[in-house]
Amino acid sequence: MGLLVQMAFNQMEQSEIERVRNAMRYMNMPLTLQDLGYPTSKENLDFFLSIVAKNTNIHSQEDLMKLSKSMQQIL
Repeated sequence: MGLLVQMAFNQMEQSEIERVRNAMRYMNMPLTLQDLGYPTSKENLDFFLSIVAKNTNIHSQEDLMKLSKSMQQIL
């Protein structure tokens, strides 16, 4: 799941993201927050966004918005 968000954040081609998603699906890996038992709510997305931002090198408002968009696209 994190790999897919990273790929979206790095603006990889959607076809490449889907190829990896399909491989992960084939291996029964979690693809969404719901797959991990978390409802996909705005509150949960905001919570995970804050955790990722806190524990990475993402601090600028531009990168935070990009990360938020990437998470919404994937999760």
